Amino acid sequence: MFVLYIDVGKTAWPELVGAKVMDAKATIERENPNVVAQPIPCHRYRIQDCCCNRVWLDYSEDSDTVCAVPKVG
Repeated sequence: MFVLYIDVGKTAWPELVGAKVMDAKATIERENPNVVAQPIPCHRYRIQDCCCNRVWLDYSEDSDTVCAVPKVG
């Protein structure tokens, strides 16, 4: 049996909760060049599909800081 292992890079960034949103976006895209971080205000509607090259970056509009753990999907 042949098993193919593909390194997809980092998939979650819990350490970025509380960080400035644009700094977090730069960190995510630097640590995993296979994804694009998409900032979106917390509790806003988003597309419900799962996308392996997108990271939803929930942030507080009041403070421009990340309010949820960013993860691929």
